[in-house]
Amino acid sequence: MNGYEKLFQILEEEYGISSMKQLDEALKKLGYLDITRFCAERKKGECKA
Repeated sequence: MNGYEKLFQILEEEYGISSMKQLDEALKKLGYLDITRFCAERKKGECKA
């Protein structure tokens, strides 16, 4: 099972979301999605690209 399949399995089991349309609607209701927790800070001297 790849990452996308695992993600959609969790979304369906935990939240009842079984399609991209349902996911899109849920995200629109949320209004704002802060993904900074999933982003790593760059170390000094690292490439910005």
